[in-house]
Amino acid sequence: MHEIPYHFSVGGMAEYQVGRITNVGIGAEYYSSYGEHCRLFNNMQQTYIHTLPIYANLKFSLNKARISPFVEGRIGYSIPMGRVTCNDPDGVHHYKSMGLYTGGAVGLKIYRTQVSFGMSAIDVVDSDLGFNGGRKDVITDYYVRLSFAF
Repeated sequence: MHEIPYHFSVGGMAEYQVGRITNVGIGAEYYSSYGEHCRLFNNMQQTYIHTLPIYANLKFSLNKARISPFVEGRIGYSIPMGRVTCNDPDGVHHYKSMGLYTGGAVGLKIYRTQVSFGMSAIDVVDSDLGFNGGRKDVITDYYVRLSFAF
């Protein structure tokens, strides 16, 4: 049975307003994905991947009004939550979603609600060979995010 590819994440972030239009923060989110993750080996198999990115966030708003556009960037590290098994002509390989996590978005703040459109990228490495083993890939996702401030 063929399952439909999906990407799902849920997380939290603590932000601090540094200036009139600048916020900095730290956050984490659980990320789950089902799709063609074995492209690392040119073998498009449907697999699951789970990871926990921990990141720093920098956000700039156009103004301090109740309704305001913003742009944000994230950088951090992705902690693997399991590994993916892929088959290729050389045999079975395992890889993990670990390493650099980056993201960026543009959005609109409406009172305490934020809607943003962006992309994120998570490094993937062969867990049997490590970073220096020569097998590395990046999972890139585009998203729509709805956030609430408390």
